[in-house]
Amino acid sequence: MTDENADLTEVPRIKRSYNYNKEWNFYKGDVREAFKRVFSPEAEYVLFQTIANKKAVAALSNFSNSLMESYQSAINKIANEKIGNKNYANYSMVKTIGVHSMDRDPNAIFWPRIYIVNAEKEKELKEIIDNLSRDESFEILREIESPQFYHMPEIETLHNLGIKPISRLPKELKVKAQDLAMYVDFLAQMTETYRWTGSVIEVD
Repeated sequence: MTDENADLTEVPRIKRSYNYNKEWNFYKGDVREAFKRVFSPEAEYVLFQTIANKKAVAALSNFSNSLMESYQSAINKIANEKIGNKNYANYSMVKTIGVHSMDRDPNAIFWPRIYIVNAEKEKELKEIIDNLSRDESFEILREIESPQFYHMPEIETLHNLGIKPISRLPKELKVKAQDLAMYVDFLAQMTETYRWTGSVIEVD
């Protein structure tokens, strides 16, 4: 069975009956969901990776995961308005489950985020990412940070220094939609999870 829009395999599954102490979940995965959102049969796509800019990290006393999330929110807000959310998608190379934001690995700012963008919009998306320290992005970040403005000191520092908060890595892939669909279908796993939520009896 396949998804008619993106030609991705849909595995047959039974509907689990409700059980108070059993929790079943099924995830298609971020890669599949991202690809399905942007898929257009005749399009060509560019995939690239981003991480925190090491120069920005060096300039700040604290470049946290939550600061990175603010910048990623700005990217999404600007990109949705300028190129439309049907033309790009992104996901982290590392999927975290059950990890509170305060407990995330400090090095997660260097875990690559992958962007999939329609090749016709590639230049625009890259400019949005590269210009996060410019005036237009600064005002949008101020809106995102309002009303607490937790990260504005760091954002203002990078803005005043003209340092990009996020860097694009040199690895890139340019591929036609149908080829990308095949790669995703062969390489991107889906996940079924089960968790017992009832009491646990320890046996000596």
